[in-house]
Amino acid sequence: MKRQFIFLLSVFVFSTPVGAFVRMHTPGGEPLKLPSDKVQLTLSNQIAAAPNILPGGDPIAALDAARQEWNQFSTSSVFLQPFTNSSENLAKDDGINLITFSDDSPFVRDTDNLATTVINFSPLTGTVRDTDVAFNPNFKFFVTSSNQGFDLQSVVTHELGHTITADHSGVQSATMWASTEELGVVQRSLDWDDIAFAASTYPTATRPFGSVSGRVIVAGGSAFGAHVVVYDPDRNVVIGGMSLRDGTYRIDSVPPGNYIVYAEPFDRPMTTASLFGRGNGFFSSANTMFMTSSSGSRQAVALGQQVQNVDIAVPSSNVILNISRAGRNFVRPSNSATSFNLRPGPVLAGPGETFTLVVAGDGITADSVLARDFRLEIEGSGFRITDRGGDVFQSGTPFAFAQIAVAENAVPGPRQVKVTVGGQTSYYTAGFVIGERSVTQSVQRFGAVRQSAAEFTGIGITNLSDVAAVVRALFFDSSGELFAIPGMQNPAFLSVPSKGQIAQFSQEIFQAVQQENGWVELQADQGQVYSFFLSGDAGGTKLDGSDVPRSGMTNGIFTDVRQNSTFQTEIHMANGNSTPATVTFQFVGILGRKLGPVTRVLGPRSGLSETAGQLFGGVVSDGGYITFTSDKALNALELVRSNTTVVSLNAQDLSVGSSTLVSPHFAVGGAGLGFFSRLYLVNPAESIAQVQLEARDFKGSILGSKVFAMNPQEIVPVGIGETFGIVQTNSQITGSITIRALSGGPIFGSILVGDAAGSNFASELPLQGTANLGKDLLFEQLATAGGFFTGIAAYNANSTSAKITVEVYAPDGLLLGIFQKVLAPNEQLSRLITELLSGTANQAGGYIRVRSDQAVSAVVLFSHINGTVLSAVPASKVLP
Repeated sequence: MKRQFIFLLSVFVFSTPVGAFVRMHTPGGEPLKLPSDKVQLTLSNQIAAAPNILPGGDPIAALDAARQEWNQFSTSSVFLQPFTNSSENLAKDDGINLITFSDDSPFVRDTDNLATTVINFSPLTGTVRDTDVAFNPNFKFFVTSSNQGFDLQSVVTHELGHTITADHSGVQSATMWASTEELGVVQRSLDWDDIAFAASTYPTATRPFGSVSGRVIVAGGSAFGAHVVVYDPDRNVVIGGMSLRDGTYRIDSVPPGNYIVYAEPFDRPMTTASLFGRGNGFFSSANTMFMTSSSGSRQAVALGQQVQNVDIAVPSSNVILNISRAGRNFVRPSNSATSFNLRPGPVLAGPGETFTLVVAGDGITADSVLARDFRLEIEGSGFRITDRGGDVFQSGTPFAFAQIAVAENAVPGPRQVKVTVGGQTSYYTAGFVIGERSVTQSVQRFGAVRQSAAEFTGIGITNLSDVAAVVRALFFDSSGELFAIPGMQNPAFLSVPSKGQIAQFSQEIFQAVQQENGWVELQADQGQVYSFFLSGDAGGTKLDGSDVPRSGMTNGIFTDVRQNSTFQTEIHMANGNSTPATVTFQFVGILGRKLGPVTRVLGPRSGLSETAGQLFGGVVSDGGYITFTSDKALNALELVRSNTTVVSLNAQDLSVGSSTLVSPHFAVGGAGLGFFSRLYLVNPAESIAQVQLEARDFKGSILGSKVFAMNPQEIVPVGIGETFGIVQTNSQITGSITIRALSGGPIFGSILVGDAAGSNFASELPLQGTANLGKDLLFEQLATAGGFFTGIAAYNANSTSAKITVEVYAPDGLLLGIFQKVLAPNEQLSRLITELLSGTANQAGGYIRVRSDQAVSAVVLFSHINGTVLSAVPASKVLP
């Protein structure tokens, strides 16, 4: 891909500076400040019809996502309020913070700018009175994937940083880096450098992170305008700052880690000409006559610690060694500079890519790259350097190169590029970034994530794409902000190998555990990424899971609500929207008791977590169901808990009903603990439904059939063993269930499977409508090690035979085995995975894929050999 860098220079009135997360200042050194940390932005109503926004996607949604990116960090008090609209389309000093695509005037002189932010402020006090963002009408912007133009959301996120007084950053992985790449998307997501700016400039009452401060000294005096960088190569954290006139610097909002600290001149790839105020700004007279130097030993920063007196003595000299440009995809022995773009800015790569990094600049000469002590290094992990060296382009430009193989499971984020020769060092700060290949292709949300010393949530992610996927995981609290615990990685970035899988506890992904209850969003840059969640406890006595739907619902039902002295039902919801959602709940008890309506308002990106008793004023019931309606699509599930068990069950969409439901599995009887199976059937309609219930054994033979009437809005529990006279014996009877609405309907329901005593294990599955069965089904986890076993049940509900194929894969995508079987009509397959495929034993991770020439129903069950837990997880339907 040809790289084209366009500088995102901001035009300011009465302007001035700042680099990294140092705030903008007036020429006299007064920090710019907003009149309020609550910022009202206004959209020109011509944006939706802007001719330079390419078709596909919603541009207003892209702008809103950029706004939310700055809002979601609880370490900062700044809040960009929901947009208002105006017919105005020209940037002017009128007190309206306008965003427009129709004002060409700022680009008459600066034709290469993608967008510009015009700030009007008092030169005496630094108080901002107006900020306007104008997009260049002569460039193309895209919302969804494209083969041309620039990512609208990335550019908006950058420009909104300017509206809250962030200047261009010297950290190249930052959103506030001064340029972007055509088709590039990594600047959609704030980097640690951007987060540190917001947290330092708009601090909250609690400031959980640490700081590093000191002085940059040159020739016994102060080095003004030095770019000071702290970075932890173990965690891919890079944060920059600028030294003031007395040489002092202070970098706040530094997460715990072990940091290298260095100072470098601000003289390419980023220069003071790109800073606020350009040639007349506060930093325009910055000292660039010194060589890059570090403070010496690494600095350990603990929770909230202020690490002081980290002084850096820099030799006064003309800069001899300086990486100023970089490129990629150069392949030896060709030395044509036209094989890639050699430009300022970060080199981007995706997990699993192999490429050649090329750097050029002062001191990188034909002679120096041949010197014995010449070294081009990349600091960090997740890649291998397979070759390195240097050459001269046909144009005469010398360069150094390193051939790099990025691991498919490399943690996304910045790496440091460094050249050393002749005792000198030059950093290309955060100049190699492992990141997304494209805009977000799939979003999945799970509304109940708990992590503490006693509870865990496991997350399994499978990537069926042909290339590695980058997944951005965000952990929100109930108010819609990201948890910000010292040491926590949130957002967290994961790489999932192509055709591979990862399975981790949320504690592992986010790297911090206290007592966090909230919801998680997974954003993937590949479309074929699927996930499921497991809820459990540290004692190993509770476990159940759910698949993660790819869309929310506005009209749903929870089919099993028990709230009494033994059980409590928790209702969990996630509002992934940028605007509030109003939700109305209704409860119907097993004896016909009705409560509600009850209304809750979920703020933007916020969650709901309440028991049925809390929602409905202390209601006590041995059974019932809850329906809800919402003015926004929500993700919803319920957890039914006892002292010894937990079951997880996604809400079902009331707008997608069916007259025929199936369950691919039930179990009654068996040696030892034995099993019971119970249906919860709901007729939410206003009319009577005649229902036929059939139970079949694994061969498809009828075990029993029953027809009965369901009253309007009735819930009926149906014990499989009791209804069909299946006696508890040492022989376990398994099979399938079919429920048909002969009249009335549609109906909804779930099936609960547990031990006969009801005190050891339980799991619950939604009943599936026959229209929702699939020919390509995925189960995102495999567990046949550590005392666990995995079983699979597949049911052919068709009137013709179905040829099914069960494929089992290791986490790295290695095919462990294939099992094939023809299922006759109404026949069920119910076996342990290790019974089907002996090569799947002792697997802690991996995934199962079921393909069929007819749509079938399937489920995977996890259990421990000691009989303490059981988890049944529905399949994810693989998209075409």
